[in-house]
Amino acid sequence: MEKSERVPGVFFLLISLFACQQAVGIGLGSFRHPGPGFLPFSAGALIGVLALWCLIQSMVPKGSRKGEDSAEDAEEGLSRLKLVLVCLSLFAYTIAVSWLGFILSTFLFVLFIFCVVEPQRGWRIALNAILITVGNYILFVVWLRVNLPKGIFGW
Repeated sequence: MEKSERVPGVFFLLISLFACQQAVGIGLGSFRHPGPGFLPFSAGALIGVLALWCLIQSMVPKGSRKGEDSAEDAEEGLSRLKLVLVCLSLFAYTIAVSWLGFILSTFLFVLFIFCVVEPQRGWRIALNAILITVGNYILFVVWLRVNLPKGIFGW
């Protein structure tokens, strides 16, 4: 990572400290009976850990490798393209959930993510997408009893 990544690292570290401080003010509760500040505190702590990791990585000197600059540039360009595709697919997912319903849109979203981020064999991608969709359905609809959009097909 580069030195230019220190500023976002410090920024997100400060945001995480603020989130954790505010969450403690709301009340954390206990692990068995979490209070309203438990989730914001956990999210703030996770952001803080990731920000610290980013800061540490930006301070470690990058080894100079000869002849690998063009390969690294191509790989970085591909990574950025994947990032843009994932962000656009998240946007499309938020729109598709209300139109297609939770089950179908989640399946298509996970299928797309697996195809873009880490291409594998077709049957493996489909199986993973089905398992994740079923797992999310069981978690949110069966266990937590959340009413999710049914979409145009009614399921």
